[in-house]
Amino acid sequence: LNWLTWTKVMFDLVAVPSGFILAASLRFKLDIFGQVSQAANYKGILAISIPLWIVLFAVSGMYERGTKSAAEELKRTFNGVNMGVVSLIMVSFLAEERDFSRVFTFLAWASCLFTVLSGRLIFNKGVNLMRRHGRLCVPLLVVGLNEEARAIARTLTRNSKIGFKPVGFVAANGELNGTSITRIEGLPVYGSAPNIAGAVDMARAGAVLVASSAVPEDKLARLYRDLQDHDVEVRVSAGLMNIAASRVAVEPLDGLPVLALRKIQLARPQVFTKRLFDILVSGSLLIAFTPLLLIAAAAVKFTSAGPIFYRQIRVGQYGREFRMIKFRTMVENAHEMVTHLKERNEADGLLFKIADDPRVTKVGKFLRRFHIDELPQLINVLVGRMSLVGPRPPLSEEVARYDDWLRGRIKVKPGMTGLWQVNGRHQLSFADYVRYDLFYVENWSVASDLHILWRTLPAILKRAA
Repeated sequence: LNWLTWTKVMFDLVAVPSGFILAASLRFKLDIFGQVSQAANYKGILAISIPLWIVLFAVSGMYERGTKSAAEELKRTFNGVNMGVVSLIMVSFLAEERDFSRVFTFLAWASCLFTVLSGRLIFNKGVNLMRRHGRLCVPLLVVGLNEEARAIARTLTRNSKIGFKPVGFVAANGELNGTSITRIEGLPVYGSAPNIAGAVDMARAGAVLVASSAVPEDKLARLYRDLQDHDVEVRVSAGLMNIAASRVAVEPLDGLPVLALRKIQLARPQVFTKRLFDILVSGSLLIAFTPLLLIAAAAVKFTSAGPIFYRQIRVGQYGREFRMIKFRTMVENAHEMVTHLKERNEADGLLFKIADDPRVTKVGKFLRRFHIDELPQLINVLVGRMSLVGPRPPLSEEVARYDDWLRGRIKVKPGMTGLWQVNGRHQLSFADYVRYDLFYVENWSVASDLHILWRTLPAILKRAA
């Protein structure tokens, strides 16, 4: 066990007794220390139960290393507390404590669930804060040089709270082919897979993540054997970049690991709920932001020549075109200046963006910083051309260059926000835009929309700061 795991144990050793004290205080109206004779008989039982709870927490997987989603951590904590309460009942029965009431048992369950989850929240916030400053991240080597491997490295670099810091690549067999590639995505390439052990030593890596689409199965087995004598975590991607982890389960098939995929079922009630939510929220926001919209319109009108709104043809659901509406943030002839600025383009693929775009007006910079320029798009959401959450609305010339795979992005309405917004909008490559958009389309749900909306405001404020 590493020291982070022991820290979790220490948090729980505080959280569980705190939950018992809180339950006793509620049950017997005690002071915080519970020094009342009515509860005295419980102290022995609770003292025995506390270490037992820690063991049961370990059994339920609460101390397993590795990255877990918030939902998975909540599930394991819930199961651990449930097991703990069952053990509390059994201990009280064996101790023949007849006065151990059902009311106290329920209060102990609710209080311990609250205190343990609170402890986990504080612990995770502290760890995430340290990881954002480059600490507590495990140095990781990515095996493979293909697009999946690069996407993995970009994702882990952006999302430091996952706990891994990519420090380099190792080429799969045949990927170098005599070439002298030394850096990819700004990271060094430490040779090829047959020398994986040496690469781990050179990079001082604590983990290896294999892009399965780059490494054949027979080479993967050898790579795994070569790392057996090294103290490193080994992970293998599923090679399913556009499928949510919640839809994938590993099932044994006569000893063979097989990936089972849950089908997507977009029921009509879900689609109706999404549309109703869009109407109610966009309508309410348009009314609430009316004063702000009027002030922004006046600022655009009286500070630079040109129209108040910028309208551009974008492609919506099923390829239907619509006019995107935003407050104008650039000078009037901005589109004519693109040809002179192409050499300064910082984006790749089909995108065009410049960090300090000279075409943006002073008022435009302010509107963009706080995303006020995008508020008129609520009109498109209200009338049904867009949604609050969805893929980034593409240009017509972008769609004209899509292959069959990319056309999956236009199966749903484009959104004012989406996974591309909350995962580092201005730091994303075109490949990452596409990956997030396709992931959203393939795994859409009402719950995912609510989660993205919940993350959007902090993402905007973080970029505005």
